[in-house]
Amino acid sequence: MWFLEGEKFVQNRQYLSALQLFENDVVSFGTWMDVVEGLDQLEINQWENIWSTISGFKFVTETLFIQLSPDNLFANSILTWTSLGCHQDGKTFERSGRATVNLKEI
Repeated sequence: MWFLEGEKFVQNRQYLSALQLFENDVVSFGTWMDVVEGLDQLEINQWENIWSTISGFKFVTETLFIQLSPDNLFANSILTWTSLGCHQDGKTFERSGRATVNLKEI
Protein backbone atom coordinates (compact mmCIF):
# COMPACT_ATOMS: atom_id res chain seq x y z
CA MET A 1 0.00 0.00 0.00
CA TRP A 2 1.33 3.44 -0.98
CA PHE A 3 0.75 4.90 2.50
CA LEU A 4 2.57 2.15 4.40
CA GLU A 5 5.56 2.40 2.06
CA GLY A 6 5.60 6.18 2.44
CA GLU A 7 5.32 5.88 6.22
CA LYS A 8 8.52 3.77 6.34
CA PHE A 9 10.36 6.33 4.22
CA VAL A 10 9.38 9.15 6.59
CA GLN A 11 10.31 7.12 9.69
CA ASN A 12 13.73 6.30 8.24
CA ARG A 13 14.28 9.70 6.59
CA GLN A 14 14.71 8.06 3.19
CA TYR A 15 14.16 11.09 1.00
CA LEU A 16 15.33 9.54 -2.27
CA SER A 17 13.14 6.47 -1.83
CA ALA A 18 10.13 8.63 -0.97
CA LEU A 19 10.63 10.75 -4.08
CA GLN A 20 9.94 7.66 -6.19
CA LEU A 21 6.35 7.68 -4.93
CA PHE A 22 5.62 11.04 -6.54
CA GLU A 23 5.35 12.48 -10.03
CA ASN A 24 7.96 15.08 -11.06
CA ASP A 25 5.31 17.79 -11.23
CA VAL A 26 3.96 17.11 -7.74
CA VAL A 27 2.15 19.95 -5.97
CA SER A 28 1.90 19.65 -2.21
CA PHE A 29 0.94 21.53 0.92
CA GLY A 30 2.66 20.98 4.21
CA THR A 31 3.34 22.09 7.74
CA TRP A 32 6.51 23.96 6.79
CA MET A 33 5.58 25.38 3.39
CA ASP A 34 2.09 26.41 2.31
CA VAL A 35 2.51 25.15 -1.25
CA VAL A 36 5.44 23.29 -2.77
CA GLU A 37 5.82 22.54 -6.49
CA GLY A 38 8.16 19.88 -7.89
CA LEU A 39 10.12 17.02 -6.38
CA ASP A 40 13.23 19.04 -5.49
CA GLN A 41 11.22 21.67 -3.67
CA LEU A 42 9.16 19.03 -1.86
CA GLU A 43 12.29 17.39 -0.49
CA ILE A 44 14.31 20.53 0.26
CA ASN A 45 11.61 22.92 1.47
CA GLN A 46 9.25 20.50 3.22
CA TRP A 47 10.67 17.09 4.09
CA GLU A 48 14.17 18.15 5.15
CA ASN A 49 12.68 20.73 7.52
CA ILE A 50 10.20 18.33 9.12
CA TRP A 51 11.36 14.73 9.00
CA SER A 52 14.50 15.43 11.02
CA THR A 53 12.43 16.95 13.86
CA ILE A 54 9.82 14.19 14.27
CA SER A 55 9.63 10.56 15.36
CA GLY A 56 7.01 7.86 15.33
CA PHE A 57 5.35 9.04 12.13
CA LYS A 58 2.35 6.85 11.31
CA PHE A 59 -0.48 7.11 8.83
CA VAL A 60 -3.75 6.23 10.58
CA THR A 61 -5.00 3.89 7.88
CA GLU A 62 -8.28 3.33 9.75
CA THR A 63 -9.23 6.88 8.74
CA LEU A 64 -8.49 6.31 5.05
CA PHE A 65 -11.23 7.48 2.70
CA ILE A 66 -10.86 6.78 -1.02
CA GLN A 67 -13.00 8.19 -3.80
CA LEU A 68 -12.48 6.61 -7.24
CA SER A 69 -13.07 8.22 -10.60
CA PRO A 70 -15.74 6.55 -12.78
CA ASP A 71 -13.05 4.85 -14.90
CA ASN A 72 -11.12 3.70 -11.77
CA LEU A 73 -7.89 5.26 -13.08
CA PHE A 74 -7.72 8.07 -10.48
CA ALA A 75 -8.29 8.07 -6.72
CA ASN A 76 -8.57 10.87 -4.22
CA SER A 77 -7.33 9.59 -0.84
CA ILE A 78 -7.67 11.31 2.52
CA LEU A 79 -6.42 10.16 5.91
CA THR A 80 -4.86 11.39 9.13
CA TRP A 81 -1.38 10.83 10.57
CA THR A 82 0.33 11.07 13.94
CA SER A 83 3.89 11.74 15.07
CA LEU A 84 5.91 13.24 17.88
CA GLY A 85 7.49 16.61 17.29
CA CYS A 86 10.58 17.74 19.15
CA HIS A 87 11.15 21.24 20.49
CA GLN A 88 14.67 22.71 20.42
CA ASP A 89 14.95 21.97 24.16
CA GLY A 90 14.37 18.26 23.43
CA LYS A 91 10.84 18.05 24.80
CA THR A 92 8.41 16.17 22.60
CA PHE A 93 4.82 16.98 21.76
CA GLU A 94 2.02 15.22 19.91
CA ARG A 95 2.00 16.29 16.29
CA SER A 96 -0.84 15.14 14.08
CA GLY A 97 -2.31 16.16 10.78
CA ARG A 98 -4.00 15.01 7.61
CA ALA A 99 -2.91 14.04 4.14
CA THR A 100 -4.71 14.32 0.82
CA VAL A 101 -3.12 12.21 -1.89
CA ASN A 102 -4.29 11.86 -5.47
CA LEU A 103 -3.28 8.57 -7.04
CA LYS A 104 -3.40 7.69 -10.72
CA GLU A 105 -2.76 4.51 -12.60
CA ILE A 106 0.45 4.56 -14.57
